[in-house]
Amino acid sequence: TQFLRQVGWGGIAGHKLMFYSGPIYLDEIYGYELENQEILIIGEDFSGFCFGYDTNGWQFGKISDDGEWIDSDLGFIAFVRKIIFDD
Repeated sequence: TQFLRQVGWGGIAGHKLMFYSGPIYLDEIYGYELENQEILIIGEDFSGFCFGYDTNGWQFGKISDDGEWIDSDLGFIAFVRKIIFDD
């Protein structure tokens, strides 16, 4: 996205969010095969949750520390704004 091109990868907002240098699959973080392998992770919140996209429909969401997918009612930009400004 344009946002990631401008901001880049690494930690932002006093280390509230970390953007990875590229998308990765669930098993690269969780170390085992999970049910939903269509998830691409793009970052984490330093609190045990990752975030990314389900490539079936490109729904944005979070992934819990045990690998459970949670649909987000926020889009990517709204999610980032909420973490940065509402925390």
